[in-house]
Amino acid sequence: MGRQDPLHRPAHLPATLDWPSYASGRSRGLPLFLLSARLVAMAGQKVLIHGWNSHQNPNADVRAHLGEAGIAAATTPEGARMALEANGIVYVPLEAMDAELLRVVRLRDELGLRSPVNTALRAMNPGGAPACVQGVFHPPYRGLQQDAAALLGEKDLMVIKGGGGEFERHPAKAILVYGLEAGAIHEQTVEPLIGETRRLADEDPVPGDLGRLWSGARADAFAEATVTGTAALALGPAAPARLRARRPRRRERTAGGWRTTPARRRG
Repeated sequence: MGRQDPLHRPAHLPATLDWPSYASGRSRGLPLFLLSARLVAMAGQKVLIHGWNSHQNPNADVRAHLGEAGIAAATTPEGARMALEANGIVYVPLEAMDAELLRVVRLRDELGLRSPVNTALRAMNPGGAPACVQGVFHPPYRGLQQDAAALLGEKDLMVIKGGGGEFERHPAKAILVYGLEAGAIHEQTVEPLIGETRRLADEDPVPGDLGRLWSGARADAFAEATVTGTAALALGPAAPARLRARRPRRRERTAGGWRTTPARRRG
């Protein structure tokens, strides 16, 4: 989409939780976090998922599983707003927000390594949601994302080392959580939920498994614990943020027209 696209206008989105999805999924299993995000939306949050995922194992293809998860995709701010108001959740592809950022991200295909943009995109919060969750693949990035969010003026955040780099917890492992609570930096350990030990990508799913898990037609205690445990973590920063009045915000126009940033205090 070119620079003249109608996306390039300020977005007024009712998102309450920002959920970036920028992991590469060669070894990942089903994108169970999509069902987690859906549960969070059913709990009353308005979840904005945005992303771009390259080098994907077909089983882990986020966009291919949106339908099974009952999540609509939107390519305009108005479409995103309508989906959030109607269903409490929406997926927005990176190329709809800013084609230039996608061009930089795709330089990986030429250079053979990621650029810092992949990390920065997780902190973008294009809908100006008062709470954010982020998944990273490399553990040292948890503190980096936490510090960056604090510098950007975010107040409520949770960062974990998640499955394939997504915000998706392993239910059989203790999870070290980095985050912000009302702007204050905090860290904590969340205990395992179940005793079963396996990798998130160990299963060999067949088409339709994600939808069957959601409907109850497929029974998988490990996957169910992944879904509910991830949703519970996401509600950690989301629920307190919603209870507090949303802080004043100034609108900042960018190439994609989606960006809102926290208002800076004076004095």
